[in-house]
Amino acid sequence: LKSLAATPVIASSMTGVAGVMPASAGLVVPAHDAAALARAIERCISNPHVIPDMSASAREFAETFSTDKFVEELTVFLHRMI
Repeated sequence: LKSLAATPVIASSMTGVAGVMPASAGLVVPAHDAAALARAIERCISNPHVIPDMSASAREFAETFSTDKFVEELTVFLHRMI
């Protein structure tokens, strides 16, 4: 998930990232499909204007997995348990 910090991702449908990544943060290609991977790369190269939006979405998504956020949510949970 750290790769999502500031760059769009091209993930294989076989990876865990593809299952949780929002569509706006990158592209998902079928596993073991080199032609689909090439098309996804070509799409990014041919449409550089989409990269900033994809990067922003990726960054926003990655921030939901920060250590600070985890500690904050764990603290709230533990306070509820007391």
